[in-house]
Amino acid sequence: MINRLKLQQKLDPAEWVMVFLSWMIYLGGLIYFSEDNNYWVLMALGAFPVLVTAWSLGMALGVFAAFISISIHLLMHILHPRGIESLNTLLFNHLISFSLLAIIAMFIGHLRELQVKSTTELNSLSENNKKLVRLSQALEATNQLTTDLITSQNWMEKIPDLLRNIGLAAEVDHLVLFQLTGSGTVNYSGKLYHFWSEIQSSIPERDKISITEELSTWIESAEIDQPLIGTLDELSQETREYFFLQDQGSYVIFPIFTSVSLWGFIGFESYFLDKKWESPELNTFRSIAQTLGSIIYKKLIEDHLDLRAREL
Repeated sequence: MINRLKLQQKLDPAEWVMVFLSWMIYLGGLIYFSEDNNYWVLMALGAFPVLVTAWSLGMALGVFAAFISISIHLLMHILHPRGIESLNTLLFNHLISFSLLAIIAMFIGHLRELQVKSTTELNSLSENNKKLVRLSQALEATNQLTTDLITSQNWMEKIPDLLRNIGLAAEVDHLVLFQLTGSGTVNYSGKLYHFWSEIQSSIPERDKISITEELSTWIESAEIDQPLIGTLDELSQETREYFFLQDQGSYVIFPIFTSVSLWGFIGFESYFLDKKWESPELNTFRSIAQTLGSIIYKKLIEDHLDLRAREL
């Protein structure tokens, strides 16, 4: 019942004015026709504010408006009797009138609830469609650039363009690609690539930088091929500075595997504090990471074969 009393949606001033005027018209009609014996006309006039209230404020308040309307009409009859009508007949007539108005209020309120629900579902569907289009554009951007990566001799030079297209299509605030270099848990180093959507720019990659202690844990947990999802304030200050991350927001990071070897990570950062990474987004980001891993693996094999050919 408490939920029923809540407004269906935020009303604009025009709707509040409409509710107010409907009651003023009803009260004015009661005063103007108070001397005439037109009982059912006044009852019908009482349906006007009930309908407006039920449509604007919901089913429960519409029924309450019907109760107020009938109570006002009954009070005027008791204070200013206009005939020899018995009390039982008077109460029965008002009970019938209240029942009719309450049914009308519930019907109109239910129609309003259906209208609000339909509008909400349509807006949600439209928003989901926009997200799916955006995510499909991110996948399309990845697929388009894979051709350049495959055919290019210096394929690593194409990575900034790849990040730019993915970042713009996915509409993330910050995109980071981290390539592991070196070997061993002590000698690991990395190469960083960045793209910021807000300023639509990237910075030159940082090469041969020692990894943080927290990143070492990520490398160990990457074996299960699960994304790392969390809020930025959960990360250490060292890690946030290492990846140029904000202090507040959320992130999701996917490992990139070339066959069975861990090549690095791709991370997506959002500055929204209450950002919830939805399943379609995570699936798209995973597909991007897997596509990158496959292409990079292919290029590494080609580079290795070219090196062997030159040696021979």
